[in-house]
Amino acid sequence: MIRLRLRAALGSCLLAGLAACGSGDDSANIGDNSQSAAATSAEGEPSGAMANQGTAQAQRLNCSAINARRGEGPDVVGITIGMPAELALQKVACSDPAAVVNTRTRQDGSRWVEVEGGSQHLEVQLEGPAQDQRVTKVTRALSFGEGEQPVLADVTAQLESKYGRLLRYIHSTDPISFYSMRRADGSLFTDSDDPLFNTCVNSSLEAGCGNLRVHVNIYRARQNPELVARMHVFIDHVLYGERVRQAASQQARAADEQRRKQEVDAASGRRPTL
Repeated sequence: MIRLRLRAALGSCLLAGLAACGSGDDSANIGDNSQSAAATSAEGEPSGAMANQGTAQAQRLNCSAINARRGEGPDVVGITIGMPAELALQKVACSDPAAVVNTRTRQDGSRWVEVEGGSQHLEVQLEGPAQDQRVTKVTRALSFGEGEQPVLADVTAQLESKYGRLLRYIHSTDPISFYSMRRADGSLFTDSDDPLFNTCVNSSLEAGCGNLRVHVNIYRARQNPELVARMHVFIDHVLYGERVRQAASQQARAADEQRRKQEVDAASGRRPTL
């Protein structure tokens, strides 16, 4: 798990982080030293120099260069589906140079990056072969205190400007649930009553679905439903995620087969006393 403690800094541009651009460049080592931007202790707590300064500062990352790199497809704080793990972690670190990034690895080798603090909670899922992990899912939650709550109409306009046409899926008042999705031919869905739209929301592996999904939940302020109290943005690509998981599984099987063969070769000729 990665925990990034961020200072609250919403300001007047409520989606400044969401509107950041990602990077499609696989060169992730942008800094003045060669250490990983995700260098941490095994327990997920910063150690050494990182205990007293942010990851970007400790690693002397060139955040201007990192944040300037643009990627393909929708992003959350500059992180896109398919982005190399190292670059994604560097972008997370550069979202607040004073913040600390910590990471843990699951038994299957995948990593779940959790970023929280201040007014946001960010999660990034990294999967794939060990030496080529990629982003398969990004989620971000933002909360707004009194005096910072934006107008609902303004938020939806900003989201549509960033992600394309939003279609309401669940007709509830809290949360208001939207999807921005494309068909397999690349065209945006424009009608929430389209049977294929509803199919793709629930299972984007069906024929005709574009697989890449942007899902937004908006929670209205209790005292004024025209204002936004909280919002969640989710981006995933179901088919891509399946592919990278299969690649990781195949690599793990191949490594295990190689290990067993080496053990058999090493044991050849041994003659126990019977």
